[in-house]
Amino acid sequence: MSPEDKAACRAHLEQVFGITDKASMLDFCQQQIQCHRQYMDFVAFWEGHSPFELEELNEQARDFFRVARDFSAQFYPIVGHHGYLAWDISECMGHLRNGYACGLISRDEFDDLTEYWVNQTCAFDNWVDFAASLICG
Repeated sequence: MSPEDKAACRAHLEQVFGITDKASMLDFCQQQIQCHRQYMDFVAFWEGHSPFELEELNEQARDFFRVARDFSAQFYPIVGHHGYLAWDISECMGHLRNGYACGLISRDEFDDLTEYWVNQTCAFDNWVDFAASLICG
């Protein structure tokens, strides 16, 4: 990648996502992209073993949770417990690739950080299930 391309990639990451370094990239991925953990909270409610009481949330958080939970319910018959995991994998891997390409992380850091996501793909029995999870996410 040319120095100009690296600079353009860095500028894009900063302008669009607020990513300026490794820490901000990892924070963005965790806070803005990863939605499978929330999906699994929904699953717990649907299956009758909720991890918390809705009354513990303030009114605004409770309303948001209910809307997101009810919206996600339509995908449960399609993705089951795989939920939105493939979305998380795809999006985080993409940001890590961009971070490596423009020098925000080293090759060793890239390899270390992507190992987790590569291992997560083992949750899927086939590419059809992965694709359904990716699209629904």
